[in-house]
Amino acid sequence: MMSHHLGETALELLRSVHVVRGFAEYYRQQPKPSAAHLDRMLRRVADEAAQMETLIAGLDARPP
Repeated sequence: MMSHHLGETALELLRSVHVVRGFAEYYRQQPKPSAAHLDRMLRRVADEAAQMETLIAGLDARPP
């Protein structure tokens, strides 16, 4: 059961990492995004970071 939970959590963490990397790469390739677009991108990155923190906290709270 624990292995299954770890596997699911790892996939969720990887998804968030890919989103953050994707935005970073997109930003590097664009001239300069508008303030509104940059705000949306940064909100999404912050949401993904919060998701990663929640997943990591959930791992820490699981009994051994």
